[in-house]
Order: sequence, then structure tokens, then C-alpha cells
Amino acid sequence: MFEVKAWLYAIVFLVIGLLGFRYCVDRRLNTGIGKNFLPLMAITQLAAFVSPTVLIYNSIVAIAMVVGCQKRDQIAPTYLFLLVTLPLPSKVISTGSTYLMAYDASISLALGGMAALMMHPGGRPQRSVANDVPIYAFLLLLAFINARSTTATNLLRVLLDLTSTILLPYLLVSRAVRSAQDFRFAIYGLVAGMAALSTLAIYEALHMWPLYRIVADHYGIYLGGDANVKVRAGLLRSPGPFTEPTSFGYCLAIGMIAAILSRNLFRSSTLYLGFLGVLCLGILAPQSRGAWLGVIVGIVGREIYDGRWASLSKKVAIGAIAGLAIVTAGKLDSRIASTAGLNAEGQGTVEYRSNLLTRGLEEIRAHPVIGRPPDVVRAALRDMTQGEGIVDFVNTYLFIGLTSGVIGFVIFVLIFLTPCGALLKARSTPFLRLAFRRGQDPTAGLVFGTLLGIMSMIAVTSMTGRTTIFVAIEIGFASAILNFVYSRQAMPRQRAAATVDTQASAAMPVPGA
Repeated sequence: MFEVKAWLYAIVFLVIGLLGFRYCVDRRLNTGIGKNFLPLMAITQLAAFVSPTVLIYNSIVAIAMVVGCQKRDQIAPTYLFLLVTLPLPSKVISTGSTYLMAYDASISLALGGMAALMMHPGGRPQRSVANDVPIYAFLLLLAFINARSTTATNLLRVLLDLTSTILLPYLLVSRAVRSAQDFRFAIYGLVAGMAALSTLAIYEALHMWPLYRIVADHYGIYLGGDANVKVRAGLLRSPGPFTEPTSFGYCLAIGMIAAILSRNLFRSSTLYLGFLGVLCLGILAPQSRGAWLGVIVGIVGREIYDGRWASLSKKVAIGAIAGLAIVTAGKLDSRIASTAGLNAEGQGTVEYRSNLLTRGLEEIRAHPVIGRPPDVVRAALRDMTQGEGIVDFVNTYLFIGLTSGVIGFVIFVLIFLTPCGALLKARSTPFLRLAFRRGQDPTAGLVFGTLLGIMSMIAVTSMTGRTTIFVAIEIGFASAILNFVYSRQAMPRQRAAATVDTQASAAMPVPGA
């Protein structure tokens, strides 16, 4: 069977990436949190390629999630690892002729994770309802955009869909992560998944074979024009288990930020730098320039959060030199110019974005308060239809402004800035002050930087599928951190100091890294 052959190729390169990661990191994590990753990946990947139906595949994924998590602190890392490595073919769920939702493996993972959390609750964590406000604002804003000017029945369908794809991931992450140690474990799972994907992406790019297109063909699923195989500079723009390379690059960028800012996971500086080199090659494979923007902004955000101005200045200087080198190399080599967007194709993309922004702002000025429904907006912008036969909204902020007006745009920006502001404010808590005084950073800076990185990336791409899920996940991380930081604010000084030793040290950076 051709599906089995494709699975063998996919699993070989996924395993190579995962084993390479396991060799580089603290071995105690491999024998604890990551011990089930390899068998879970082999089983679920095989199920993706050969299951008779999508529902059977999704059921296997949900069972694997429950069985693979025997303790609460395994739930978030296992969820993140499988979320990024698995393809997400969907099955329309309906009752009679009434459409309900599109069900895919991301929903199975979230449901399985919630079931595992109920089986291994680990006590009742202290929580503030205020930290949940951004995710509910996000859900209601998207519900307004997608269900406006339709029926009440359609509103219920949209809410069901958004609850399963946005609220469930948020609840899972924010409830499963209860300490800096839990967050370290979650980042381990995320970076492990990105390591596996990086080697796969390199293979796909070099051999011009998008392996996971076979999964869609196996289930008879048409992925749409946006999922056409794309080649740039003589290399395949690797889509991995995603529908298209841009969203693949987006998620690889989030993993890259996590890896760069998690030196504490690795056994030595040499292994750390070598691993980052492999991730760099992996993130090059989708050839998504927006992904590099997200990585740069994420790193800068972390430096700003920690107040490392000297380190930030050094990184800015290195980045400027690297940028100059890329521009110079692009003038000498056409393949580098194509990859960096310095050729005619890249300029054409820039021109389309500029024209889309100009036309979009015209429409927003005409309907500034709450915008117009998406179908009406697409019809009004039909003059911006590009080669794939669609109006490609490569700027999420513009799309939000068009479909929900200035009011929706402000709400959308605040959905990101509110947790960022709360994390900045949390620096003044005794827990974080004591951690910073000891040279420790209990995770807050990483989430702050990642949220800023996501904000920069969605300015140059649309927000669909796993890109939307990761917004919910990062907001969930911010909520979890704020809850465990403020829950310790009332502790006696001696107990708070002991908590910093046992939890914040889990995320302690190595001096000089």
C-alpha cells in the first residue's frame, strides 16, 4: 500500500528528529515526561495514513491521548507534541441534513486531554476568573464575525465550532499547567514536536514530496487551492502535516522561539546550538518569511520583558549584520534572492499586500463601526482576487477591521495586549521579584515574547486552523502563569522563597547562554 510507504518515510524522519532532540536535552525529561512520545507518535501517525475513516482515526487519537497521560504533568506536553505532529483531516458532523461542525484530530486531542485531566486532577488549583476574560472575548469576537447576519441556528453551530477549537485548548492548557515546572514540561513537548517536524520538513523540501497530501487523498478530502504544492528557489515549500506551508512556518516559529528561550532544557551549550541549527534548517523548509519575523520579535520581546538591554543591543546588531549579509548574498545568488523575497516574485507579493491594505482601508473607512459580514467583504474586494482564485487576506488585522470594524479591531488587539500587560505587571509580585533577583525567570518572559511574535506574524498571514489554536494556547499559558504567580503572593517570605527554588529554578537560564 502506498499509504504504508508514505507512513514509513514520515515516521523515519519524525523519529530521527525526536531522537536527536532526546539526545540533546536533560535525560531526566526523556525518562519522565517524554517516555511515551515515540510509541504515541508511531501509533497515531500510522492511524492517520491507514485508518478506514476519519472518525476512526480521530477516535484512536483521543484514546492515545488518554492512555498516554498517566499523570497530570504529562497532559500539556503530550497534547502539544501530538497537536503539532499530526495531520488534521476533518469529518463533517451533521444531524440529518443539518451541519453541526467539522471534527478533526485537534478536537480529539483536546477532548482526550480534558478526560485525562479529570482522571488525574491533582487537586483544585487557585484561579482568577479575570484571567479568562481574553479568551472569552476572542471567542465572542470570532462568533460575531462568522455568524453575523445569519440565523440563530447558525450562531449555535459557530459557537460549537469555536468552543471545540479555541475554548477547549485554552481550558486544557490553563488548567493542566500549574507551576513553572509544569510549564517547562509543556515547552519540552512543544519543542520535541518541532524537532521531529524539522527533519521531516528538510526531507520534504529536498525531495519535493509533500508526504501528508497522501493522507488527504486516502480520505478523499479536497484541501482547496490554497493547499497547492508550491515551489520556490527550486525547493518544495514544505507543508508538513499542515494544509499549506505558511501556517506550518508559523507553528515552527513558535517552537523556535520556545527552543531559543529554553536553554535550560539542554545538557550543554554545544548541543543547544547544534539543535538550534537543525531547527533553523527546518524553519527554512516552508520558506515562510513571516515565520522569521515572528522569531525575531519573540526574542526581542523576551529581552524587553527581562530588561536585558545590553543583550538586546547585541542581538539587534547581530540581526542587522545578518540582514545585510542576506541582502548582499541575494544579489549574488538567485536562489537566496527568491527565498528572501528579494526577486520579482517577492516584490509581487509585497505589491499585493500593499494593494490589499489600501483597498481594505477604503472599505473600513466606508463601514468603520462594525464592518460587514465576510461574504459581503469578499464580494466588495473581488478586484483583489489573486492567482488561486481567492481574495487572500494575508493580514489578519485588516480582516478583523473589515468584518468587525474599529470596535472589533480594538477588542482583537486588546485580546493580546491584556495578557501581555498582566505579565508585565506581574513582575512586581514578590514571587517574580525574588526570582529575578536570583537570576531566575519562571517562564513569564517566554510567553510575553511569544505573544508578541504571534502578533507580528498574523500581520502578514491569515489566522486559520492551528494558527488560531496556538493563539488560544499562548493565552492559556499566560493565564496559567498569572494564576500560579499570584496564588503565591500571600505566602510567608520563607515559603515563597522555597517555592521559587523548587519551581522557578525549573526555568532558570544558564549564565552566559
